[in-house]
Amino acid sequence: MYSNDEVNWFLEELSTSPAQLRLLDLSLGRLLKKAAADAEDWRMLCTDDQARQISEWLTKSIHDDAAWLKSLDDFGRPRKLMKFTTVAQIEKEAAKTLQKAARRPPTPSMMIAQARP
Repeated sequence: MYSNDEVNWFLEELSTSPAQLRLLDLSLGRLLKKAAADAEDWRMLCTDDQARQISEWLTKSIHDDAAWLKSLDDFGRPRKLMKFTTVAQIEKEAAKTLQKAARRPPTPSMMIAQARP
């Protein structure tokens, strides 16, 4: 039997802040906890690389104050996260956003931050 405690620990290990942990729980955590509740091995739903990519995407979204973070459902959850029904869907969105960011030229503030030791 698998438990939500295991999923919570996994998410906490990925998390860099309380805000990001909440988003991880609403997206990846929601799917992993559903699998655990259905007595499935939730660890088989997501590779470590997928989890890290999703975590990076959420961190970047918070840092960039992404517009989708303000579009909430009646329970205060970002609608974008609630629409995902598979890890692959979340990973695809994460990859798309991170690839766009990588192609964007650096801003002056990014260059200053990179120049600091």
